[in-house]
Amino acid sequence: MRGEVAVICSQIIAFSLLFTSCEGIAKEKKEVYANKEGQVRLQDDYYDYINGSLIQKKQIPADETGWNYFNEVSNQAEKQLNDELKHIVTHRDEYEKNSSEYKIASIYLTAKDMERRDLVGFGDLKPYINRLLCSKNISEYLKAMAVIQKDLGKGSLFALEAQADLKNSNQYALYIGEPNLMIGKEGFTRDYFEDRREAYKNYITEILKTLGEKKENVVKISEKIYELQEQLAKEALDAEESGNPSVIYNPLTKEELKNIFTNIDILGYLTDSGLDNYQNYIAVNPAVLKTVNQYLKEGNLSLLKKYSAFILVSNYSGYLTKEIQDDNQNFVQILNGTKEKPSEEKTWSRITQELVPMEFGKIYVEKNFSAKDKKKIEKMIDKILMAYQKKIEGLDWMSADTKTEAKKKLDCMTVKVGYPDLWSEELKQVSVKAPEEEGVFINNVLNIQKTAAKRQQEKMNKPVDKSEWGMSPQTVNAYYNPSANEIVFPAAILQEPFYNRAKSEAVNLGGIGMVIAHEITHAFDNNGAKYDEKGNLHNWWTQEDYKNFEKLNEKVIEYYNQYEIIDGYKVNGKLTLGENIADLGAMSCVSDIVGNNKTKLRKLYTQYAKIWACKYNKEEQLSRMNSDPHSPGKVRVNAVLSSMDKFYRAYSIKKGDRMYVAPKDRVNVYE
Repeated sequence: MRGEVAVICSQIIAFSLLFTSCEGIAKEKKEVYANKEGQVRLQDDYYDYINGSLIQKKQIPADETGWNYFNEVSNQAEKQLNDELKHIVTHRDEYEKNSSEYKIASIYLTAKDMERRDLVGFGDLKPYINRLLCSKNISEYLKAMAVIQKDLGKGSLFALEAQADLKNSNQYALYIGEPNLMIGKEGFTRDYFEDRREAYKNYITEILKTLGEKKENVVKISEKIYELQEQLAKEALDAEESGNPSVIYNPLTKEELKNIFTNIDILGYLTDSGLDNYQNYIAVNPAVLKTVNQYLKEGNLSLLKKYSAFILVSNYSGYLTKEIQDDNQNFVQILNGTKEKPSEEKTWSRITQELVPMEFGKIYVEKNFSAKDKKKIEKMIDKILMAYQKKIEGLDWMSADTKTEAKKKLDCMTVKVGYPDLWSEELKQVSVKAPEEEGVFINNVLNIQKTAAKRQQEKMNKPVDKSEWGMSPQTVNAYYNPSANEIVFPAAILQEPFYNRAKSEAVNLGGIGMVIAHEITHAFDNNGAKYDEKGNLHNWWTQEDYKNFEKLNEKVIEYYNQYEIIDGYKVNGKLTLGENIADLGAMSCVSDIVGNNKTKLRKLYTQYAKIWACKYNKEEQLSRMNSDPHSPGKVRVNAVLSSMDKFYRAYSIKKGDRMYVAPKDRVNVYE
């Protein structure tokens, strides 16, 4: 999820989770350890030693791209909420009509009413499509696009979104993002994605047919749309560039904005979009916007109209007719390499939960979250922050002045655990109609998104709301937001197998402790280190210290470049640098807390290895290799532990063992 403006200011860090914890440690036999089958020595492959037998037995669900504990725990949360949804639907008439519960039930019931969805077709989306396709010139086309942006918050040639200004985190700026490429830059440029490209061309054709395109023209038009996106992809940012604030922060005056969009009245477009009153406008990628400008000519009108209509329908494909929904799911199935599509019931339930995530988050918290555990997690966070203070103080490559600023950043870090202090009341403002009120799913969806788009427009004259959460409480994940200098841990991650109050500190440090320390380290990775304690993009380093930091980063890149993902393909050390720094720093920090006790260290390392057990199909592996800023699970375990001196002492790793890395070649920025 990298090309969208929303990821600029909030780096969302994904984790794979385990389902069951285990404190057991293999018995020592003359310093030689092997798994139950006796096939793998931990000195040679710690990840396979811990996880190999389990991974062999695990089957990838037919409608998923892989198996890991993240998916397993997430599926449990989804199932719990699905049961709650069924209860709400069954007892809908017991709720007031303006209540969240009644509206949730109505959303779900209109989602599963496929007969009515087929009958109404595009529903209230139709006027937006018609206005696009009936545009007689570029000016009318832009006005049609502006109405879509204003009402629905959707773009095609470029995205507009209000986010915290990276250099003034208390003020919103308007970010102008890249074009919607659907399959990403890598999808257009990598040789091994040829099958995806052919599937995408077919998908464009099928969606154009639903828009009434004539049979004799549809293939030619789909090829033109594909060629447009292919040209735009050449100027799009690479995956490793899209998270770099030095690359994506390009403030523009209104005059500079006009100089990029010389073929249109861009200020008029912003006015028509209701987004014209920002003090700062930030271009994520000025080069691709200049290419977009070259296409904004009358000779390209027919192509642009059909491209934008295709993108609009594709954006809403899951809410429209069965034919369109199936077209999209068939395409996604090819991209993902899944054997089956999700069942209709799973699709309806999942889509309902995704439309109003915070409402379901509130339900989840009420049923599953313990205030006692929240307090314990907060105490653990305090302990890890204190350990990090000591770690910063002990760095021999960082000067006293820079250490002072780094520790200030730790002191000012905001911690959010479990759920928001205030729940959103947004759904109460949305008009939702039940099936018996002639409610239509797509119309209910559009009403939800109109309310969200209005909230975006209202940000213009308000300070940044730093109480907002970038994830819902039922999300099994965590993140560091550099623009707020905050670490956030949704409720669903604060449970087995990451955390269990009955388990030892060492085991919990190997689970949730690693997650916490990982997110803290993001404040000091190659991108997070560019922000100060207030969340502003501001250099707080001495010149010499930053040079030392960059040299250490280069060592990390080179170290990870050696690790193979799948046959013939290696880790992209540059793309994964920030996550690798966070993994290394986190393990060093929690190892310090555990101390030098071998038994405790082994429990820590065992639990850490377990949380990264995973199994993916080839398509998912290729996708992650190209765009995922995280190293694969096996690398996250073996590469990290091979750079930890305490790991060598805990298991007597020696030269000649495959896990052995010479001391001079071990890496860690914060050690």
